[in-house]
Amino acid sequence: KVIINGLFTAVKNFYRFKSAKKEMKNSLPYLTSKLFWYKKFNKKSEDKY
Repeated sequence: KVIINGLFTAVKNFYRFKSAKKEMKNSLPYLTSKLFWYKKFNKKSEDKY
């Protein structure tokens, strides 16, 4: 029973780690694109004035 519980915890942690890695991968391009658009928008508004 202890071995099964240990295995279950290991699998749970593995999947949690995988999903966290996936989220990091997804959020990095999202953040960079957000930063890119933010800079672009700021440049445009600076040109206006």
